[in-house]
Amino acid sequence: LEREKIGRIFVVLGIVAWNNNKYKLFEEALFKLDDILMKSRKDQDTSPIFIPTVAFLLHPNLYPSFKKANRDLGFFYYLYALKELYEGNLEEVKKNLLNAIMENEYALEPYLLYINILGNTNFYENREEIEMSVKLAEEKFDPDEYSTQYTLVSLYYRLATFYFLNGDYKRAERYYRKAFDELSILQKIFFGKQLKRLVQLGIANSLYAQGKVSEAHKIYNDIIEDIDKDN
Repeated sequence: LEREKIGRIFVVLGIVAWNNNKYKLFEEALFKLDDILMKSRKDQDTSPIFIPTVAFLLHPNLYPSFKKANRDLGFFYYLYALKELYEGNLEEVKKNLLNAIMENEYALEPYLLYINILGNTNFYENREEIEMSVKLAEEKFDPDEYSTQYTLVSLYYRLATFYFLNGDYKRAERYYRKAFDELSILQKIFFGKQLKRLVQLGIANSLYAQGKVSEAHKIYNDIIEDIDKDN
């Protein structure tokens, strides 16, 4: 129980440090927490209480149930990936993100960061792995079981943008349209209209780059009319 209390302190310290850009303190808190977890495992003190407590303290919405929290530490790997990213250790970032994905296939954050790392490193060299990651996220993500600010819209939009920046406008259009289709009715009509317009702009730009000027202009005009209605 005492070890659990100490673990709580370092988890909270790590989150506060990260949110305030105190990365060295964040790193020190993670190392302390890692040491506590290792000692707990060694003493066989991790199964019913300590691991779920750490999991929920790290991110209250990350784990749908104590049962799932009890068998993985995906967000712990994700935090380590953030630390390694700050230090510029990309190989370690990728390794920790893959561990996070293996532990928590239903969580979108590791997928998003992973495809960003791969895409910004060498998109075409890593394209197959990026596409596979997106496909796995499509299969495993369930918004009814996992609460997060992200949706598949974010995933599709980022992949579309990578294709657009690398000159593959047809595939860019395809994924921008997938992002648009993933938007909820509320996002399209009431809340999140800025996101809707951003995705529409991606579709229009992709069409324009393919020489489909009239189709692109129609969407540009739709965006302008939608903005005018709100003003």
